[in-house]
Amino acid sequence: MRCWHDNAPYDFSLVSTYFPVFLLIIRSTVFVSIMFWISTATNLREQGILIITVCAVYIDSIFMHEQHFDRACGHLCVCALCFLTQQQQGICSNSQTVLIFAVDLLWSACASVEVILRTKRTQKDSQHLQKIVLSCVFVCVRVVLNCNTLGFMETLLRTFLYNVLCALLLFCSTFLPYSDTMLHTNSVVFLCGHIAFVHLYAVFASILLIVFVHGRLLYSNITKHENSEILSIRNANNSHSLHAAPVPQREHNEMLLILQAAKRAANTAL
Repeated sequence: MRCWHDNAPYDFSLVSTYFPVFLLIIRSTVFVSIMFWISTATNLREQGILIITVCAVYIDSIFMHEQHFDRACGHLCVCALCFLTQQQQGICSNSQTVLIFAVDLLWSACASVEVILRTKRTQKDSQHLQKIVLSCVFVCVRVVLNCNTLGFMETLLRTFLYNVLCALLLFCSTFLPYSDTMLHTNSVVFLCGHIAFVHLYAVFASILLIVFVHGRLLYSNITKHENSEILSIRNANNSHSLHAAPVPQREHNEMLLILQAAKRAANTAL
């Protein structure tokens, strides 16, 4: 089992590598389904739904606290916030709609740019905490301005995309130029958190960009690994040739001595 500070690369050939991802997706799906059923089939007030959600997330985090992937994704916290904060229908004014659109674009753009920068960064990020605070400001503003409710299927889609994107960032963290397990683990939530709140168009655009960037990162690492293997094979062949070169020379000298001895023997016989 990987620990919090473990920086070893993932073995993608093992099924156990993907098991925590599947487990979190299943739990998130069950959680959202149950909470939507409670909110629609019962007459519980908002306080009742809130306390049930908090208790469920708390108990789940206790049971799954040893899972590195679960901790990096925040357990079910983002899933719960996505459900709790977007269930009240309101009336949006024109200015409020424009402001929501601007926040969505700005939040998605900041997350996408940070993903690109972390694939190029070769030293520790000194502004990591400030970026987390900025993400918290974005989510607060987005929730305060929100005036639309999320349906059941859209909530399931957002939680699924969030978990998959978290898995992509976490699995590819070992290929980054600067590898800091604690830093990358803490950054997963704020890099993927916008998936649960911003407009779906911004979500899909951000996901496509993040997938492209990490696909390019993975391809460059595979190419670099193959080139290093080819270079090492060539060096091994060259060193083998250098060591093997004197052997034919020794054989040639021995044959020359045998030929000279045969000539002397022939001259003596004559």
